[in-house]
Amino acid sequence: MTTVSAQIRQTKWVVRRFPLFILLNLIALGLLFLVHIAVGSQYVPLADVLAVLFGQQEDSLAYTIVHDLRLPRALIALAVGAMLGLSGAILQGVTQNPLASPALMGIMPGGILALVIWLYLYGLPPTYLMPPIALGGGLLSGLGVYALSWKGGTTPIRLTLTGVLMAALLNAFSSFLLLIDQQDTATIMRWLIGSLHGRGWSHWEAILPYIVIALPLGLATAGVANVMMLGDGVARGLGMPVELARVALIFAAVALAATSVSVAGNIAFIGLMAPHIARQIVGSDHRRLLLFTTVFGSMLLLLSDIIARALTIEFAGESAIGINNLPVGAVTSMLGALFFLFLLARRGI
Repeated sequence: MTTVSAQIRQTKWVVRRFPLFILLNLIALGLLFLVHIAVGSQYVPLADVLAVLFGQQEDSLAYTIVHDLRLPRALIALAVGAMLGLSGAILQGVTQNPLASPALMGIMPGGILALVIWLYLYGLPPTYLMPPIALGGGLLSGLGVYALSWKGGTTPIRLTLTGVLMAALLNAFSSFLLLIDQQDTATIMRWLIGSLHGRGWSHWEAILPYIVIALPLGLATAGVANVMMLGDGVARGLGMPVELARVALIFAAVALAATSVSVAGNIAFIGLMAPHIARQIVGSDHRRLLLFTTVFGSMLLLLSDIIARALTIEFAGESAIGINNLPVGAVTSMLGALFFLFLLARRGI
């Protein structure tokens, strides 16, 4: 009871001072962003990182490392973490299932399968084509989940179960194509596991237009998501077209997750952990939940990528950076496993 009371008091404090709470988290995110750029096989002092970010030291080695190599990767990690966290929060609201995520609902596997099929038929797509290809695959997967769960309407439980089955099926197809196409094994494996290795300015420029549209679209669903959380009957009683609202929410989640897949592959558990933890801190009001989850998802992925690079240096040596880099998806999977163990222990299962 004491723990529950403390959690309630903590949530009330966050609600009352939410603007200050978000500001503090944005400051923490900014610091983590700088650390992400600074650390690596060659450490760059934070003073040099800031100097490069403000347009100085253009002829230095620090400028090459920071601007050309690490800054685009850090920006992509920040954006992908935000999109995955926000997508997961929306899906958990739609399905009323705190364990729903873009990976488990078939959205990310759909985007990956579309990329793998294109790779198998036409070769590696140009960077600028990756987002629309992944978005098309994610949309088809989302439509498939919605259509297969339809039975005079949809329900949260049918959406969840159909999504899990769709994810398993699409992952199986991607694995099958991996066996057929031995030449592109490394590329397909990076998509299946999730990696930020080799991400540069061309990848950032390719996804930036989608980020500018998808993130505000996702955040704008807060009011609809709040009403949907009341249940279909109450939502209809309030005059909301339930199925149309559900489609709109799923579309927003698909756009966010598929965009992230196009540059980072199947980075697991960010879309599950970020909204689940955020809900424990700020409560279930989506006006606060979606915004904080966006920030927290970015923090989780930046931290995971820092850990991935640190582990690569520790166990494979500095020369392994850029060659046998530990995929960040492997780190998020490990963190996800620890997260599930924590949930099981907390609930006494």
